[in-house]
Amino acid sequence: MGRVIVARSAQEMDGIKSGWKSLHREEKYTLFQSFAWNRLAAQILAGREAPCVVFAETNGGMAILPAAKGSENLTLLGEELFDYRDILAVGDAEAAALAWKTLGEIGGEVEFRVKAVRESSLDYGFGVPRVPDPAAQIFISEFFANAPKIRCQDPLSGQKHHRLERNLEKMKAAGCEMKIANGCESRLVTEILSLKAMQEDKSLFRDPLRIEMVSRMAAAAGNHCEIFALTHGSTIVAGLITFIDDGWRRLYTTYYDRRWAKYSPGVSLVNYVIGLSVEAGIDVDLMTGEQPYKQRFATTNEALFTLRASASALRERSADIATELPIAA
Repeated sequence: MGRVIVARSAQEMDGIKSGWKSLHREEKYTLFQSFAWNRLAAQILAGREAPCVVFAETNGGMAILPAAKGSENLTLLGEELFDYRDILAVGDAEAAALAWKTLGEIGGEVEFRVKAVRESSLDYGFGVPRVPDPAAQIFISEFFANAPKIRCQDPLSGQKHHRLERNLEKMKAAGCEMKIANGCESRLVTEILSLKAMQEDKSLFRDPLRIEMVSRMAAAAGNHCEIFALTHGSTIVAGLITFIDDGWRRLYTTYYDRRWAKYSPGVSLVNYVIGLSVEAGIDVDLMTGEQPYKQRFATTNEALFTLRASASALRERSADIATELPIAA
């Protein structure tokens, strides 16, 4: 037996804050599982995805399923703005099974769907079969995307991109200056994302709520957010928003002014920040996407998956998870 709390608002999530923070200390979790960011998502994006966060505790374990209910499906908090989605759990697997069972009951007959899930999370947090299981109505897409990464211990990580370094020097010679700020300067985040939105028809940030969400994420991260802006007078020639996350620098999004395109300002800025990171011994996560410039820099790729499951499958599967899911203590 165990106890379950379902938090249906940001305010109700405050009641499980201490348990959430204790779980988040596990090294396998990222900023995308942090209490602060998930509470922001529950507050700012509640009109699109109503929070139904499940906290489950048994004698041998604890689990938090940061779920939300959209117009068409169950998912995890964070909408399109979070990668590396996961359930937080520690101890034996009964707590995780109880959390999934509760979500299945909340969902009625609504499908659960989440993307940008790491393979390690499929094996442990989600506890799904490693092949699609039509009988249980649980499906894993072959890939959602790849997340290119640079590991400092890899010999390729010290590779120089001299053309990009020369481009940066040319821009500085033309009067460009480098500005480095932390997340407390969230207005700079708002400016970079707004410029990106105006430039790209399909940008996520054509949505003002998403701009507000990321700006608030940056403010919550404080010194763990670093914003790099290459400016020429009042013009932002290139901007890069990054987050420092347990030994990783995650390059969240970049922008460049197309009037300066001959200097490849966005990629040149990325190259500069990668160099700073490698010199400091920090691994670099280029985040979701298979753009050519990311593949040029990357020394490894992490596959990300999409998971779909019927609500009834969550209810039925929860009994199996308790015996199959090896959650590390």
